[in-house]
Amino acid sequence: MSKLKSSPSGFSWFFSTVLITAGFLLFGYIAYKQYSSTRPEALHLGSKTPVERAQIFSDVRANQLKLTSEYGWVDKEKGIVRLPVERAMELTLEELQSRKN
Repeated sequence: MSKLKSSPSGFSWFFSTVLITAGFLLFGYIAYKQYSSTRPEALHLGSKTPVERAQIFSDVRANQLKLTSEYGWVDKEKGIVRLPVERAMELTLEELQSRKN
């Protein structure tokens, strides 16, 4: 008869532990890289004072308001324009009403 080992050797426990730990670390690294690559880093608000953050917010809000309330070119060569939201809604409503009739 052959002798079977009833318990794994110390090396196999060590090897299994290392592999499992490496798997968790690899998963954590991949998750961190995915998360950090999709974060908006443009503003870097963490090191700003409250007054600086308020100014940044005010500038962003003013830019958004300008983009949604004024006419402008998106791509002049292709003839793509930006309309104010109210005018775009009016045009869309007119188009839908004309299709209805």
